Amino acid sequence: MKTSTPSLFVLMTLIIITSCSKSDGLPPTFNFIKVDSIQGRYLIDQEKHTGSFFLGIITAHFEYQNNKLSKRRGGYIPMPPSSGYTSPRYSTEIYDSVQLNSFNLITLVTKFNLTDDLPPKKTEITLANGMITKKITFDEKRPDTIYYFYDSQKKLKKTEQYFKSDKITKEYTFDDKGNLKKITTIEKARYEDYVNYTSEELFGGYDNKPNPLKGLCLWQDLFYRSLSNNNFTTYSYTKGSYYMESHEWKLTYDQNGNADFSK
Repeated sequence: MKTSTPSLFVLMTLIIITSCSKSDGLPPTFNFIKVDSIQGRYLIDQEKHTGSFFLGIITAHFEYQNNKLSKRRGGYIPMPPSSGYTSPRYSTEIYDSVQLNSFNLITLVTKFNLTDDLPPKKTEITLANGMITKKITFDEKRPDTIYYFYDSQKKLKKTEQYFKSDKITKEYTFDDKGNLKKITTIEKARYEDYVNYTSEELFGGYDNKPNPLKGLCLWQDLFYRSLSNNNFTTYSYTKGSYYMESHEWKLTYDQNGNADFSK
């Protein structure tokens, strides 16, 4: 894994400065890491709030065109009932193309090379002042919109996620080293003052090395790892009074001392 240490906000600012027209990938930054792959055991997806949050065998593979991030490969494809399989199948023939549509709009388009039966899926990410302010996921089963709010130091303070009938609010707490410590979540019925659930996520065991994934924030399963200056090695999730899951990682480092998430 090659080295670089972009911040979320520097990355997005340079995207805006570099291009104002549609392209097939994000413009390069002067210090942007070119990640070849990230193993699924490092990924966490709490955005959908369905199924397993720990992604296990998924490996994210990244491709570049003219030194620009243009594609992410690897995902699960739903299997038809006639196939005899009850679980989705992982394949690198599923990929997201990355398009910079304008100075403030990034589009991710998920395509399935294995079948023509599944239409492309789309996510639109809106930027303002170099920061993500809104993300719309166009999903037939559960479309949603997320709004992002920041403090005066440009650290993420809160997100509000709106589904058809629910609203999920997350508050983010960082330590004095710029590392994510805690996320508290509350889900309410959107049109009623009724709490569906509350949860708490804790992050710890940070090393003292720069985070090579900082700024790689376009995908929900990488989002948590993109927020901190260093690399967390412990994670726990509690829903209400129930302890749901926890994970611990032993990181390996490349010859430059950077965490290598491909191993």
